[in-house]
Amino acid sequence: MTDTSKQEFRHRSRVYDSMVKSPNRAMLRATGMTDKDFGKPFIGVISTWAENTPCNMHLHDFGKLTKKGISDAGGWPGLYGTITVADGIAMGTDTWNALFPDIT
Repeated sequence: MTDTSKQEFRHRSRVYDSMVKSPNRAMLRATGMTDKDFGKPFIGVISTWAENTPCNMHLHDFGKLTKKGISDAGGWPGLYGTITVADGIAMGTDTWNALFPDIT
């Protein structure tokens, strides 16, 4: 396998390569992807950003900075959210009390 074919194989995807994956590509095109972008590595950025926790509100800015760095380096970034847990939400719950039985 030549270096060129290794590079092409590395960026092939079971998610959006082939005729039967046309709907997958259509969905990604709605996010702004172009034909050229399908050859780039797709890199997920996970953030615990949320507006309901002041300690996590700034993390959205870090996610956007990370996306810019990935784009500048030649990748295609995707920013995703995940569960945000904060003391202000967890305090007084059964989980909190199990973890910190001496704090009332």
